[in-house]
Amino acid sequence: MRKSYLFFFGLIAFTALAWGQFNGYASGTYGFQSNPLYSYAMLSDQVKEGYWELNYAASSSKQEFTLGYVGGLMLFNRFVERNYYEQRLSFGYALRYPLRKSIDSTDDAENDEEKFRGNLLELGGKLSARHDKEAHQEFDNFGFDLSGAFAWGVGSGKEVKLVNQVSRRQYVYLAELDNVADVLHLRVTSAVAEGIQLGYFAAAGIKHYTTSQIDTTRVETGNQGNKGKGRGLGNPGKAKQVLANSSTTNTYQISAGAALTWNWQGGGIEAEILYRYNPTTEIRFLAQYANTTLLSEDIYNDFFSYGGPEAKLSIHQALPLGIQLGVRTEMQRKKFLAPALDLDASQTASNRVDVRGILEGTLSRVFPLKNGVTLEISLNGGTSRNQSNDAYNDYSLYYYSASVGIGF
Repeated sequence: MRKSYLFFFGLIAFTALAWGQFNGYASGTYGFQSNPLYSYAMLSDQVKEGYWELNYAASSSKQEFTLGYVGGLMLFNRFVERNYYEQRLSFGYALRYPLRKSIDSTDDAENDEEKFRGNLLELGGKLSARHDKEAHQEFDNFGFDLSGAFAWGVGSGKEVKLVNQVSRRQYVYLAELDNVADVLHLRVTSAVAEGIQLGYFAAAGIKHYTTSQIDTTRVETGNQGNKGKGRGLGNPGKAKQVLANSSTTNTYQISAGAALTWNWQGGGIEAEILYRYNPTTEIRFLAQYANTTLLSEDIYNDFFSYGGPEAKLSIHQALPLGIQLGVRTEMQRKKFLAPALDLDASQTASNRVDVRGILEGTLSRVFPLKNGVTLEISLNGGTSRNQSNDAYNDYSLYYYSASVGIGF
């Protein structure tokens, strides 16, 4: 693993703010994954995950500042060369514009937040990075996100929120994928009954690839039919990879959807439907890779890459003996702005199309310890099917694991 500069920066920042209020969480997970590489080969492995986060918050009735660090280490038993580390440092600032003074004159941030009625300005940013072993160093990347949001009518039963997010992503060993993106979101949320909210949202964005120079010693461009000999399937750190639509520098997307949130005593449900539309027909795309990471979406499969409908449903419910149940399911039909390939990297269709389904479940129990420290034990399991006309990305999987975490 290379030096984790963000990690050291995060430690320095937190040390400088040692006078503030902190909370943290760390966990270890061990389990079995039938297809941890998310590919047609479906080779199984035992997987270990380490996860830790540290958060700082300073708040008053009018404003709040937050700082957080999250790190995740993925360790494989069979595919040791696939081990990687991801990390993210984030910060946020919120400024409240109340419509009326709180009845309670004390400066209790939690109570004031519960009673808050008015408008809200939010500013935030993230620094993130991924570090892989040399054999798969093309996954190494770092970047930042900056966001600004303003919400009208917070706490009034009808809220309107406008968000703009700008991101920059740089790939250390694959500059052809370096990009800048800007997405504008609009969301309207209404309370329709006690504990029930409806939300409607829309977004528009642009993604720009910052280089037009293609290094053909590292990648094979796929604009002339992709008549390769499986170069994208070898060791990615040592062989050429297939880069589809290498001449594309800009792509656009608009999306719209609706969401329902229903909370009751001890539980709740969240449902969302969404449709993505791409006015353009191509995107620069590294073919024949599917790799879901711990902290972020697949770096070669971000939402700009495809259009189509999505549906999500999640349920959480308190059970007897202090046990919490969580269930999540998701369905997507993705039409990619890139061709479908066979295992020899030859084009078989002008667009890759995936139909993906996910079902996941968690049982967890938190045990209070001394001085505000908690112990959490959880059992996790899930299954997924990605049906695709692209041979490499046609796969299924299931997994199960156990986790132990400490919170403070």
